[in-house]
Amino acid sequence: MGTGPGVFTLQYANFIGEDGIIFALDQSKEALDLFLREIEEKKDNIIPIWRNAETSLNTVGNVDIVMITDVLHHADSPINIMRNVNKHINEDVRVLIAEFDTDSECQIGPPLQNRISKEEIKKLAKSVGFRVVKDGKQDYEHYYMFLMK
Repeated sequence: MGTGPGVFTLQYANFIGEDGIIFALDQSKEALDLFLREIEEKKDNIIPIWRNAETSLNTVGNVDIVMITDVLHHADSPINIMRNVNKHINEDVRVLIAEFDTDSECQIGPPLQNRISKEEIKKLAKSVGFRVVKDGKQDYEHYYMFLMK
Protein backbone atom coordinates (compact mmCIF):
# COMPACT_ATOMS: atom_id res chain seq x y z
CA MET A 1 0.00 0.00 0.00
CA GLY A 2 1.24 3.44 -0.85
CA THR A 3 3.39 2.60 -3.86
CA GLY A 4 4.73 6.14 -4.19
CA PRO A 5 7.95 6.12 -6.23
CA GLY A 6 8.11 2.33 -5.89
CA VAL A 7 11.29 1.84 -3.88
CA PHE A 8 9.78 -0.82 -1.62
CA THR A 9 7.46 -2.19 -4.31
CA LEU A 10 10.37 -3.10 -6.57
CA GLN A 11 12.19 -4.74 -3.66
CA TYR A 12 9.09 -6.79 -2.85
CA ALA A 13 8.66 -7.77 -6.52
CA ASN A 14 12.28 -8.92 -6.73
CA PHE A 15 11.88 -10.88 -3.51
CA ILE A 16 8.79 -12.82 -4.56
CA GLY A 17 10.12 -13.53 -8.04
CA GLU A 18 8.19 -14.16 -11.24
CA ASP A 19 5.73 -16.60 -9.65
CA GLY A 20 4.33 -14.06 -7.19
CA ILE A 21 2.15 -11.03 -7.80
CA ILE A 22 2.36 -7.59 -6.23
CA PHE A 23 -0.81 -5.52 -6.04
CA ALA A 24 0.69 -2.01 -5.98
CA LEU A 25 -1.99 0.20 -4.49
CA ASP A 26 -1.83 3.99 -4.30
CA GLN A 27 -4.48 6.68 -3.98
CA SER A 28 -2.55 8.96 -6.32
CA LYS A 29 -2.99 8.20 -10.01
CA GLU A 30 -0.05 10.50 -10.73
CA ALA A 31 2.21 8.51 -8.37
CA LEU A 32 1.15 5.22 -9.98
CA ASP A 33 1.65 6.59 -13.50
CA LEU A 34 5.12 7.87 -12.58
CA PHE A 35 6.00 4.54 -11.01
CA LEU A 36 4.81 2.63 -14.09
CA ARG A 37 6.82 4.89 -16.42
CA GLU A 38 9.91 4.34 -14.27
CA ILE A 39 9.70 0.55 -14.28
CA GLU A 40 8.38 0.28 -17.85
CA GLU A 41 8.31 -3.44 -18.61
CA LYS A 42 10.84 -4.52 -15.98
CA LYS A 43 8.27 -6.23 -13.79
CA ASP A 44 5.41 -8.29 -15.17
CA ASN A 45 4.42 -9.34 -11.65
CA ILE A 46 3.24 -5.87 -10.53
CA ILE A 47 -0.44 -5.00 -10.90
CA PRO A 48 -1.10 -1.30 -10.26
CA ILE A 49 -4.33 -0.40 -8.48
CA TRP A 50 -5.55 3.18 -8.20
CA ARG A 51 -7.57 3.17 -5.01
CA ASN A 52 -7.91 5.03 -1.72
CA ALA A 53 -7.44 2.42 1.00
CA GLU A 54 -9.32 4.66 3.44
CA THR A 55 -12.56 4.14 1.54
CA SER A 56 -12.33 0.90 -0.44
CA LEU A 57 -10.23 -2.21 -0.90
CA ASN A 58 -12.70 -4.52 -2.61
CA THR A 59 -11.59 -6.19 -5.85
CA VAL A 60 -7.93 -6.03 -4.83
CA GLY A 61 -7.69 -9.82 -4.73
CA ASN A 62 -6.50 -12.50 -2.34
CA VAL A 63 -3.16 -11.76 -0.72
CA ASP A 64 -0.69 -13.53 1.55
CA ILE A 65 0.76 -10.42 3.16
CA VAL A 66 -0.15 -6.73 3.28
CA MET A 67 2.71 -4.25 3.48
CA ILE A 68 1.80 -0.80 4.80
CA THR A 69 5.10 1.08 4.74
CA ASP A 70 5.30 4.81 5.50
CA VAL A 71 1.62 5.26 4.65
CA LEU A 72 -0.42 5.74 7.81
CA HIS A 73 1.13 9.08 8.78
CA HIS A 74 -0.10 10.46 5.40
CA ALA A 75 -3.67 9.23 5.84
CA ASP A 76 -6.60 11.39 6.90
CA SER A 77 -7.95 8.33 8.71
CA PRO A 78 -5.40 5.60 9.50
CA ILE A 79 -8.08 3.64 11.34
CA ASN A 80 -10.17 3.43 8.15
CA ILE A 81 -7.22 1.92 6.30
CA MET A 82 -6.71 -0.64 9.04
CA ARG A 83 -10.46 -1.38 9.20
CA ASN A 84 -10.60 -1.93 5.42
CA VAL A 85 -7.55 -4.18 5.45
CA ASN A 86 -9.04 -6.27 8.26
CA LYS A 87 -12.36 -6.52 6.43
CA HIS A 88 -10.82 -7.78 3.17
CA ILE A 89 -8.19 -10.29 4.30
CA ASN A 90 -8.35 -13.92 5.35
CA GLU A 91 -7.48 -15.14 8.85
CA ASP A 92 -3.98 -16.31 7.89
CA VAL A 93 -2.86 -13.09 6.18
CA ARG A 94 -0.06 -11.18 7.85
CA VAL A 95 0.01 -7.40 7.90
CA LEU A 96 3.29 -5.54 8.21
CA ILE A 97 3.20 -1.92 9.28
CA ALA A 98 6.37 0.15 9.19
CA GLU A 99 6.27 3.80 10.18
CA PHE A 100 8.63 6.57 11.19
CA ASP A 101 9.31 6.40 14.92
CA THR A 102 8.21 9.25 17.18
CA ASP A 103 11.18 8.41 19.44
CA SER A 104 13.80 8.95 16.73
CA GLU A 105 16.23 11.77 16.06
CA CYS A 106 14.12 12.94 13.09
CA GLN A 107 17.05 13.10 10.67
CA ILE A 108 14.90 11.75 7.83
CA GLY A 109 11.20 11.45 7.15
CA PRO A 110 8.30 13.60 8.29
CA PRO A 111 8.48 16.01 11.22
CA LEU A 112 7.84 14.47 14.64
CA GLN A 113 4.38 16.08 14.88
CA ASN A 114 3.30 14.22 11.71
CA ARG A 115 4.37 10.78 12.94
CA ILE A 116 2.15 8.21 14.64
CA SER A 117 3.56 6.46 17.68
CA LYS A 118 3.85 2.69 17.83
CA GLU A 119 1.51 2.70 20.84
CA GLU A 120 -1.16 4.58 18.89
CA ILE A 121 -0.93 2.18 15.94
CA LYS A 122 -1.25 -0.75 18.37
CA LYS A 123 -4.40 0.79 19.84
CA LEU A 124 -5.89 1.37 16.38
CA ALA A 125 -5.01 -2.16 15.30
CA LYS A 126 -6.62 -3.76 18.33
CA SER A 127 -9.73 -1.58 18.01
CA VAL A 128 -10.45 -2.97 14.52
CA GLY A 129 -9.77 -6.60 15.40
CA PHE A 130 -6.06 -7.15 14.86
CA ARG A 131 -3.62 -8.65 17.31
CA VAL A 132 0.02 -7.62 17.39
CA VAL A 133 2.18 -10.67 16.69
CA LYS A 134 5.55 -8.92 16.86
CA ASP A 135 6.94 -5.41 16.95
CA GLY A 136 10.32 -3.75 17.14
CA LYS A 137 12.69 -1.06 15.96
CA GLN A 138 14.12 -0.83 12.43
CA ASP A 139 16.98 1.13 10.96
CA TYR A 140 16.34 4.54 9.46
CA GLU A 141 14.17 5.79 12.28
CA HIS A 142 11.38 3.24 11.78
CA TYR A 143 9.45 0.85 13.94
CA TYR A 144 7.57 -2.16 12.62
CA MET A 145 4.81 -4.48 13.71
CA PHE A 146 3.26 -7.64 12.37
CA LEU A 147 -0.50 -7.99 12.80
CA MET A 148 -2.97 -10.81 12.27
CA LYS A 149 -6.71 -11.13 12.73
